Amino acid sequence: MPLPDRITATLLLARPAVADAPGLRVHLNEVLGPSGMYFDQFPARHGTTLSARGLTLELRERDLPMPRARLDRALASGLPDMLHEDWAGLVARHRAAISMELRRVPITERRTRGLDADGNEAPPPNEREAVDLMLMAGHIAASWIAQSTRPLAVHWGQSDRIFPAARFRAMEGMLFPLPLYLHPYPVGEQPEDRQILPELEFVGAPQLIGHRLRTAPARVRFDWMMKRVLAFVAHARANDSILAEGSVFGLEDGESISVRRTPDGGVGLVLEERNNMPVARGGERYFHHVA
Repeated sequence: MPLPDRITATLLLARPAVADAPGLRVHLNEVLGPSGMYFDQFPARHGTTLSARGLTLELRERDLPMPRARLDRALASGLPDMLHEDWAGLVARHRAAISMELRRVPITERRTRGLDADGNEAPPPNEREAVDLMLMAGHIAASWIAQSTRPLAVHWGQSDRIFPAARFRAMEGMLFPLPLYLHPYPVGEQPEDRQILPELEFVGAPQLIGHRLRTAPARVRFDWMMKRVLAFVAHARANDSILAEGSVFGLEDGESISVRRTPDGGVGLVLEERNNMPVARGGERYFHHVA
């Protein structure tokens, strides 16, 4: 699955939209400089551009609300209901925005400032590393700007998810915050029994593990399932591979989650046992019946 060449992040503000671009450049260089990423600043037609080796960050201030159409799909998610968060209310209250677009750009000439810790020229990142760099740099930049602008919420474009300010701030300081890059989007028919977690599709997973990712319905808490999904994604990234069809894993004794391939080539996770008891009759065949 092709990797993205850009990501976006938008801070939704009460007003005004004022971003300290020079301060952001200093902060990015302090954090990413040791890895060979040194940002220069350039004026742009509608804002400011910060550019380093293979990465461009465009920063724009907007003293108007974001067009509702840009946020409609995020607002159509059933996730805010599951989390008891009012995404629509936060969007309705915002009156300004600071947006960032990060792009991968080809390196056309050798640079003398892109040095690693030993003073050698740092090689350009490969495609996967470049995407990870975009995600990390975007999070670092958005977190730093959020400290002074106090946004109502942050919309993360790669996962098409809206984060209330408190939830976004909870990830500050995390090097690679997986919850930011994944949007558990409820799909299909919602169970009448509110104790059953519906089928979830994880928007953003293809950019992280190269495959669509879903979980089958299960009688568990949302946070319980998310802990297992994050562990699965972290394992897949660390090993650069997906567990084979029929493999099982668990985080606790007596727990069995099977890995299934879906008809569309994605990955499905099915909770089959918990506390050594079966919890999904026929669940191991769930993803053989959905497209």
